[in-house]
Amino acid sequence: MYRKRFFKLFIGMVFSVIIFLLGSCGQGDYKYEETKDFAKYETLRNEYVRTSFSIFPEDVDMEHVENFSYVRYNYHSSDIDVYLSLKWETETEFNQCLTDNLEKLQAKYRSLFVSEFILGYDAFFFGELIEFKDEPTLSAYVRNRGDNYSASWYIVMYSRVENRIVFNRLLYQSINKKKFTHMPYVTQNLGVQLTQMEFEYRI
Repeated sequence: MYRKRFFKLFIGMVFSVIIFLLGSCGQGDYKYEETKDFAKYETLRNEYVRTSFSIFPEDVDMEHVENFSYVRYNYHSSDIDVYLSLKWETETEFNQCLTDNLEKLQAKYRSLFVSEFILGYDAFFFGELIEFKDEPTLSAYVRNRGDNYSASWYIVMYSRVENRIVFNRLLYQSINKKKFTHMPYVTQNLGVQLTQMEFEYRI
């Protein structure tokens, strides 16, 4: 009799552990983070400085911050969209900041320049850290496959007319949109859709 009770208790505990583990996995798969609060920029950058924020500036003057957004899904493709737009009143200040940031990034990464990439913005795509590989690669793309598309890049876009610099890390697969309503903030802020930007760069 005691054996039967023990066996039932044991089976119950096993099922409880399995359900707990499955629940934990589900929460991890669907974890979602989002903020547009620039006060969190430094904390997020320090946490993800070698990944999502690797091309973003360390020191940012709040008076030049036009827009900041950060979104991350932990779901299969781990979608990421980090967007920072900076704007200056004077051409001199803009040029100085642009030069300083590009020199730092070009000393650390492989880059690809694209003139008038979109909406009058010139752009630099950045590849892997030189210190990670002897022969670093650069991979940036937007691909359409039927109703789905995927995109990935580290990019700095800038407009000399608007005195604006945009930093963006994007990793996105639209198949996730079937479960989530998120669309990349880079498209919202620039007023374009990724489906209008199909391209592929590989070096």
